Amino acid sequence: PPPTTGLEDEFLKKLREAIGPRMGEPNLAADDISRTIGMSRSVLYAKLTALTGLSFNIYLRSLRLRRAQELLKNPDMNVSEVAYEVGFNDPRYFIRVFSEEFGVPPGEWRKGKPV
Repeated sequence: PPPTTGLEDEFLKKLREAIGPRMGEPNLAADDISRTIGMSRSVLYAKLTALTGLSFNIYLRSLRLRRAQELLKNPDMNVSEVAYEVGFNDPRYFIRVFSEEFGVPPGEWRKGKPV
């Protein structure tokens, strides 16, 4: 990603903080988050795309997958539980996008995860 300024960093931090507690909501949408951070959806999309090159949905999915990596460190949660915890309704879809993002399915990632 390109280097960011302090204001850009602040925007992304505010965005992550708004998404964090609601990440498990499968129907979380840009409208919900834009209201939370006090800007229109179109401004949110424009700013996020300019800073990251990602749409809101892809950015949200990326945050969910990174959170899933953290949750997979807990051996008490199975892959389906992790998928639901981070807002995926369909564990098979979760496994597919996790594999696309990280190159291995979540079960394999868990076995080889850094300690």
